[in-house]
Amino acid sequence: MKRPRSHVMEETSVDLLRSMLPKEWIARKVEKDYGVDFEIEIVDGEIVTGKRIWVQLKSTEKCCIHSSTYPVTGSLASEFPDVFPNCEVRAEYISFVMETHSIEYALKCSFPLLLFVADLGSNEIYWLPIRDEVHQCLANRKSNWMGQRTNTLRIPVRNSLSCERSQNYASLQWFALEPARAYAMNLMMTLYDDFKHNAWLERWRLHDEYTVEGHRDMLLFDLKQMLEYMDALLSLELLFGSNPLPISVPAGSFKSWCSIRERLLSMRMQVAGVLDLAGMGKKDSLELKIFLELMLDSINRLTEFTLCSLPRFRCNFLHNEANAVWHASKIIHQRDGILPFPQSGVGIVGGF
Repeated sequence: MKRPRSHVMEETSVDLLRSMLPKEWIARKVEKDYGVDFEIEIVDGEIVTGKRIWVQLKSTEKCCIHSSTYPVTGSLASEFPDVFPNCEVRAEYISFVMETHSIEYALKCSFPLLLFVADLGSNEIYWLPIRDEVHQCLANRKSNWMGQRTNTLRIPVRNSLSCERSQNYASLQWFALEPARAYAMNLMMTLYDDFKHNAWLERWRLHDEYTVEGHRDMLLFDLKQMLEYMDALLSLELLFGSNPLPISVPAGSFKSWCSIRERLLSMRMQVAGVLDLAGMGKKDSLELKIFLELMLDSINRLTEFTLCSLPRFRCNFLHNEANAVWHASKIIHQRDGILPFPQSGVGIVGGF
């Protein structure tokens, strides 16, 4: 009796996967496989974090590397001719043919399902977030892709576990956090709506009569509501806690920068300080109103900025054919010291 080569390849790919992940991570084989082969849980030191990625593992004897060029126009091409000598950028990728029903299953998942392709010839594993690949690349190349039995996905060569290992698995860890961060974003929107409703903050912009001393209690009430809202935000660990969104924002001016958590803590300290002074009778109603208006602008911008930042920031960890030009521009920014690479954990976007 002969053992099928496919069985050998499957076992070899599993062994390769386990060898390329951190030894402390937990790779659970899904026995009844309907599209997910592994559930991988991230372990930080000795702490089982509960953060997971889900993987569909495929194997091939040897991957062939292809390349495509993409035109670069506008200021990027003219300002950086050394990076784009022919007004184009080249992207290398491997092609993997996948059954359409498996792709459709990935789109239905409530979590980002990652495709892992084990290249047994080079002992390398390439990976790709299937849902993002479909929405950003495949659907643009083939509008009728769902009508085909199979489809070809393109995995950038730099999407390798060897590269991930050198960057402390930054991209895989991002996708492990993505469902929880999306939930935290939704919770933040709810807290923001409650804050605006409870405090009725627009009245200070619309009605000058609220500057009179008789409405001092209302001003103090709204400042306390703002303080409670900030405390609620700081409790959202994946956005503002000890592991915040790795974004930098202006620290009160455009000459200095700080993390989004540091900015929120600074604003909270200001509100708490004004409340203390008001309690000692050292702030009149007009001063409270002016301060409240300023802080309201800041908290609105911080909230809206944070809610808009997730799709932009995740591009640091989303590697596919669609953002080849974007990645080239990121190299330029890295050279100029503006936008660090993902492993550094900080990106500068926007500001207020």
